[in-house]
Parts: sequence; C-alpha cells; structure tokens
Amino acid sequence: MIVGDALLESGNQTLAIENYKKSLALNPANPYALAELEKLGVEWEAPVVNVSEEILEAYTGTYEVTKGMSITVTREGNLLYGKAAGVPRAQLFPKSQNEFYLKDVNAIVNFDKNQKTLTFYQNGQVMKAKKLN
Repeated sequence: MIVGDALLESGNQTLAIENYKKSLALNPANPYALAELEKLGVEWEAPVVNVSEEILEAYTGTYEVTKGMSITVTREGNLLYGKAAGVPRAQLFPKSQNEFYLKDVNAIVNFDKNQKTLTFYQNGQVMKAKKLN
C-alpha cells in the first residue's frame, strides 16, 4: 500500500490527491498515480518542458552500460529517443533540462553532458552508462 492509498482509506481524499500529484512530480508517467487520480476524477497533465535542440543534440550518441550492452540516444527535431538491444525505441519526455521520463515504462533517464554519462532509473535499479561517441 502506498501513502496515497492509506490516506484514501483513512478518508483523507484531499491529502491522497496531493500525494499522488507529488508522485507524478517525481515521475510524470507513473501509471499507478495517474490511474488513481483518474478514479478520483482528477485531471493531471505533465508540465511542458522545452529543451533546446542544441542540448538534445549533446545527449545523442551511444552509451555503454556494460561490456556488450549499450543504449543509443537519437534526436528527431526536438524529440529525443532511447533504444537498447531487444527493446523497442522509446521517446524520452523532458522533465527538466537534463532529466527525462518514459511513458511506456516507469523509468527516468538523467543526462550529465559534462561527464558524458546517462543514468537510468527503473524499479529500484540504477544503471549508469558512459558515452562512447
């Protein structure tokens, strides 16, 4: 049970909604929080973050997670995509200038263009990758 659920169960719908919204601030594609808000009749829209094509271009390339496992990041205009072997290409939606989320899976990607790294967060797992090119 998550905090929002416990708050709902105790009759505090207002705090439950606030909690689900906080969850979405961390990951705007959190399917559970989105579904719970929908059940409560609350609409939520992810904030729009504009990232310049210059910054997006700096993130493109191949990042090595481990020997033989890499993530390729590409750009089409102002859209960024990630692709790992055996997994369909996924659009990366900006949460900030360097942090992106995926809508199809509950995951966050953080770029550090100075260190030339990508950090992928999913289901409690953290994978750091170094840019190869």
